[in-house]
Amino acid sequence: MNNDEIKENLLDVQSHETKLLWKQKNFLILLVGNSLISFGSKVYELVLPLLIYELTRSSIVMGTMKAVEFLPNLLLAVFIGVLVDRTDRKRFLIYVLFIQIILLSVLYISIKSGHKYILLFYIIGFFFMALFYCYDYAMTSIVKDVIHPNLLTSANSKFSFISTFIGIIGPAISGFILALSNLEDGLLITMFALFGGFIVFFFLNNKKHQIETKKENQSILEDIKEGWVELRRNHSLWLITLIVVFTNATSGLFDSMVIFFAEDSFHLSSFQLGLVFSIAGLGGLLGSLSTDYISKKLMFGKLIGITIFLISFAYIIMFFASNIFFIALSLFLEGIFNSIFSICIYTYRQETTPSHLIGRISGITGALFMLGVPLSMFGSGWIASIINTKYLFLGAAILNLLIFIVYRKLSLWNLT
Repeated sequence: MNNDEIKENLLDVQSHETKLLWKQKNFLILLVGNSLISFGSKVYELVLPLLIYELTRSSIVMGTMKAVEFLPNLLLAVFIGVLVDRTDRKRFLIYVLFIQIILLSVLYISIKSGHKYILLFYIIGFFFMALFYCYDYAMTSIVKDVIHPNLLTSANSKFSFISTFIGIIGPAISGFILALSNLEDGLLITMFALFGGFIVFFFLNNKKHQIETKKENQSILEDIKEGWVELRRNHSLWLITLIVVFTNATSGLFDSMVIFFAEDSFHLSSFQLGLVFSIAGLGGLLGSLSTDYISKKLMFGKLIGITIFLISFAYIIMFFASNIFFIALSLFLEGIFNSIFSICIYTYRQETTPSHLIGRISGITGALFMLGVPLSMFGSGWIASIINTKYLFLGAAILNLLIFIVYRKLSLWNLT
């Protein structure tokens, strides 16, 4: 069989798998439900800081709110993973959405009645984000349960496409929200979207994951230990997790400085900023659409390594950026390669983790993934006050290249 025939057969297999995916009722339910939740979450993400700023006119309060929303992943991710593994995942997902709707209802009623307490924003913001992580890990687990392993990459690519697309239309959503007579009415939009997902997920037909009887009486700490032991046993996933800790740190550094660099060095208008970030979103869409196809051509290990290298290239372009075109090009390429990288990581985690441990592994790795992000974001701000911001992009590129070299020397290049 020659190369052309092999390529043709691969394309036929890919086309057949894609058709099978679209015929699966559970996949369609998950896609519709997740689309609604992604839209509602985006509206919430835009409305909350606007409400806080309208109330306080304080950037400090807004920054503190961001920190409060970041805490649940660091503090609770591992425990959330245990809950996901201990309960029926469909029921857990529905309960999570119900509680989020209640929390938003309390905040909405409080604002409407004139009781605009900052402390209430902090409390509800913390628990809403904690529940969002509950939703995220439950979704990861359910996808593992109901989607055939051969279709996981394709399914995750579709979910990533929807999330990225909603991110692109963020400016349009912002304009719609600002046109509302009352900003708090944006919370109603989020509630309706969450309620839509709540209804859709009732039709999900998932097999209840198996929990061995002897493990039902384990303590939470024993459950966490079991997840940790499994992660360490899965040597490849453990090494990939360590790699992601550092790639996320460089990504956090890059993301936190792009807006400052664009405004400070090139004085871009709000419209121009929105344009370049929309182009970055288009890159993410292209990455989401192409991952399934590319993963059929390259083994996961090589694809992950190549994207790490190419992300470095995107950072270097930002270092040499002399106008808005190069800023847009850098963000576009970073969007493509980061999207492919993320889909590969999450798919590999799903494929190589036993179903009854997927919640714990997602929680543990999710927390570890974010370890370097706060430090890189905080440190980049201080460094940018001392040196030209563009050198931070050069630093991010060099760090990513070093990560690539380390990755190349590890036993990960030939992962399937």
